[in-house]
Amino acid sequence: MPGGIHEQDSLPPPSIDEIKGLLQAQHGVGKADPGPLSCLYLPGAEKLPVDKKLFSQNPPRYSVAVFTNKDRTNHDVVAMKTIPLLNLLEELGILTKSIRTEVPGEGRDSGKMFDALVYTLAPGYLDRTHSRYPYCFSLGEPSVEFIDIQIGEHVQPSYQRSTFRYKLKLTFSNPPSWMRDPLLISRWDELRGVLAHGKACIGQSDFDRKIREERNGRGACRWAFDSYYENR
Repeated sequence: MPGGIHEQDSLPPPSIDEIKGLLQAQHGVGKADPGPLSCLYLPGAEKLPVDKKLFSQNPPRYSVAVFTNKDRTNHDVVAMKTIPLLNLLEELGILTKSIRTEVPGEGRDSGKMFDALVYTLAPGYLDRTHSRYPYCFSLGEPSVEFIDIQIGEHVQPSYQRSTFRYKLKLTFSNPPSWMRDPLLISRWDELRGVLAHGKACIGQSDFDRKIREERNGRGACRWAFDSYYENR
């Protein structure tokens, strides 16, 4: 036992460059499919709820329903934020809208039937969503700008692990060409914010000195134009 502890004591802690390499890979740099971190989400995913998700996975197709005869409160997020964005995306030619009746509700509305407006992707955008996430448009491979990295020792030295904290920013300098359409950028606030400011990410992890990998990582990313980050 003492010999094993002595052996691990001799293992060097991570360098800043080593941590940067781990974080770049974790956030999609160098990957053909960066994953959902590098996505511009449509209503029905992330922050904007809908009344019913109608996504299909094979093939991946985006479709959501908004109930037209549902009683809503004054603070209903669907009415205040989701519907205006859905209508804007329809005006921009990204979504199409149709009427459907007798759509079953979910959750608190389970057992009820509603009339609905169903939004789907316009034909020209059907193949532009992520191959595994039909509710998001891929932004391409990100670039990582490191704001702060702090390396320390684990609170229990017998584990022979280091710890690190980080703040970084993801930017998307090479999005699909259609996203650079001046009309879309001028009217779609989220798209403009994504391309101008990217995502801000914070997190912390343990670092195993023997296998040179992170362990027990946790973190979060938000669009950098959110007020959450503007006040920090």
